Amino acid sequence: MKTGGTLNFLKRAGAIFMLLAIFASSCNKYADDFDQINTKLDALATSVAGVAQLTTDMAALKSQVAALTTAIAALPTKTQMDAGFAGLTSSMTAITGKIDAITATLATVASTGTSTKAVVDQLKLDLAALADKVATDNAAMALQLSGLASDNVTMKANLQAIIDANTALALQITAVQDQITALVDATGTDATAVTIKGLQLMLIDAQTSLNTLLANSNMFTGPVNITSDAEVTFYLPIIGAWKDGGMVNGSVTINATAITNLTGLKTITDNLIAVIGGNTLTITGASAKPLTFAKLSSVVGNIAVTANDVDEVSFAALTAVTANYSVAGWDIDDAALTTVGGSVTLNYDGGYSQPALASTGAIILTDYVTGVGVVGTLDVDFSGLITATSIRTGGVLGTPGTATFASATSVALGQVPYTAITANAASTVNLAYSATGGLTTASVSATTAGSTITLGLKKITGATPNTLAVVGSATSIVNLPNFATDAGDLAITALTLSAPALTSVTGTVGLTNTTPVSLPVLATSGAITAGSAVTFTAPVLDVTSIALSAAATTVEVGTTSGSEFTATTAAFVNLTIDALSETLTMPTSVVTAVVTGKDGGTYATTNSVVGAAVGNTLKTLTLNGVIKTATVTSTGLTSLTTSGVVNALNVIGCTNTALTSLSLGHSHYVGGPGSILVIGGNTKLTSLTTSTDKVSVLAVYGNSALATMDFASYQNLPNAGATVNISIGWDPIGVAWSANKLVGTYTAPVLGSATSPFIEGSVAQSSLASLKSYVAALAALTPSAFSGTGSLKVTVEDADGALLVNPTLQSVMVGPFTNAFGTSVIDATGGINTAAEFSIVQ
Repeated sequence: MKTGGTLNFLKRAGAIFMLLAIFASSCNKYADDFDQINTKLDALATSVAGVAQLTTDMAALKSQVAALTTAIAALPTKTQMDAGFAGLTSSMTAITGKIDAITATLATVASTGTSTKAVVDQLKLDLAALADKVATDNAAMALQLSGLASDNVTMKANLQAIIDANTALALQITAVQDQITALVDATGTDATAVTIKGLQLMLIDAQTSLNTLLANSNMFTGPVNITSDAEVTFYLPIIGAWKDGGMVNGSVTINATAITNLTGLKTITDNLIAVIGGNTLTITGASAKPLTFAKLSSVVGNIAVTANDVDEVSFAALTAVTANYSVAGWDIDDAALTTVGGSVTLNYDGGYSQPALASTGAIILTDYVTGVGVVGTLDVDFSGLITATSIRTGGVLGTPGTATFASATSVALGQVPYTAITANAASTVNLAYSATGGLTTASVSATTAGSTITLGLKKITGATPNTLAVVGSATSIVNLPNFATDAGDLAITALTLSAPALTSVTGTVGLTNTTPVSLPVLATSGAITAGSAVTFTAPVLDVTSIALSAAATTVEVGTTSGSEFTATTAAFVNLTIDALSETLTMPTSVVTAVVTGKDGGTYATTNSVVGAAVGNTLKTLTLNGVIKTATVTSTGLTSLTTSGVVNALNVIGCTNTALTSLSLGHSHYVGGPGSILVIGGNTKLTSLTTSTDKVSVLAVYGNSALATMDFASYQNLPNAGATVNISIGWDPIGVAWSANKLVGTYTAPVLGSATSPFIEGSVAQSSLASLKSYVAALAALTPSAFSGTGSLKVTVEDADGALLVNPTLQSVMVGPFTNAFGTSVIDATGGINTAAEFSIVQ
């Protein structure tokens, strides 16, 4: 009996399912019929009380009928279907607008690029064709909509036409995406790469819209809950039967723990293209029960995944989630995910690799530390981020902007702001955040030996002591390719620092373990400490204070007074000044110096003065640029080279026994008082060739080996009224004769008589002769310039060069030589001390 009753019931149930199939195909409501069926089932259950299994089966059947009742009630009417088609057309029009925007952006990229211009031009052509295709499809859909009949056959045919057209359009967009990917790979600059990445996101957005359109012909409205085989059986003929997939307008909850019909479950999950309506997709996996969502590309709402085994859940096609996205337990396949409108929360062992993720809100991670049974968070990769609000570890309780990765060997973050990132086991840390607004403060630590730390940061905006602190090891490399300004302090611990864009630091700069320091555009900063620097290069820096140690050998700065090198142990030997604009007192340790002066705009404001402290350390000095006055007093100077402008050059070693020659190539300052050249006290200097013109002061004295002089550079006269002092062998500082080694022949005048002519005296000296015409022209232009005592003095030794033993010019050239038959220009004071006396030089 029980058996016969059971068979009768199953027959009745089969009939019910047949009726349900008929009801479902008609798109009408049958609520009253289902109520009657439920009543009969209740009565049948009562009559067979005691048959537990049958009661269970009937309860499950009743639940399925109730769910089916709800689903049929939610089926769209003809009017709703027409409205859906209108929505399709509107969506396609929106996609056309997106493509137009992409084309315009690509045009901008093409105008600024060189190596990628041809590729971008081809992309523009492809997108134009794509836009035409969309327009054609829209027109076709409009015709289809206008001719829709009320029967399902015609409606399905039109829907399939739209699906086919949109499928072709999706393939075209995919081809364009592939070309843009190739363009990103070939791009030479980060800025262009970011622009193209933005274009990719726009196309992905268009692709997502297309996926939604494709799924519109197959839609289930209402929540979907699949936690048992019975529910798999229920949804299999609905969702599983969709051609080319569809979407659910409602929440989807799937828990594989109790499900054994994995094939049926896979058919259902692989048919989901989208979940819409601002709902949630909740997935709970189970070991050895893989859950694949082969077509799922977007979810309008949240996704929450709990995985219990590796490779358990796969979202191979998922690109966009409008709300929050969370994965716990195990990593899953979500490599295509690019956009998350809310937060990304990840909590599983092994590492977090999301290089395709381009846009999200907060990133919330749980750090796993390597230990017994724990692999550890070994890799952190969010390198593709174009925009994100924050990152943190410690789960929801963590501090935004603060992340610690105790075991990670590599950390790569795209455009996400941060406050403190610690990854002391990492060999590479790359934080690409480069927003124009910068960060208020930031600290990064990666102390493993040889680590490379690269920050895309542009500036620190917080005032002192807010700091950019980058802590590596004694062998680390720190790269700051974009970092330009720091309103606080800068602290770097690394062997090598690269900061090619850094222009200013308001606070202090502390460099620890950094041996080569290169700050090529740093112009201003507070005190700098670089205790390990061997070379320090900052060619535009206006030095405030630099503390160096004895390790320093080579220093290059923009301008300094010299006293700003504060450490007493600093013993650098090579100094380069690239834009001197203040008084420089050469540090006593410097052996070789190159000084380039900066023009202040006028002679009065060009305050570049070079002074070499008295001593014998400075050996080689090169002067160029624009320098008002250069005074070189080093007794150990061996080489002096000049170029550019040095209006006043004083080489007055007094007891210099090393300088043997000068290489002068400088000129005077136009707008100044005239050139000044003073060469005195260089006992080994043997020759001198001047380079200046428009003389104001020329003094060459006390150079006991100086036997050859060439003054041919003096060609152009100063303006009338200028005071000119020329003294060769006369010390204008000590106001005394101090001979060089000019050797010549003096011939005294011969007085005339009644029977013989007057013969003027002469001085035969070739070095002085090179100056003769210039002195004569000066005298004619400005006679008063030579009227004062000492304004023009010349001494010439005899052939033996013995100043104290044999007569010198000033001792034998004594007048007056005059009688009734003639008067010599030689006066009574001795030596050549007037322009008239200079005229007898030959």
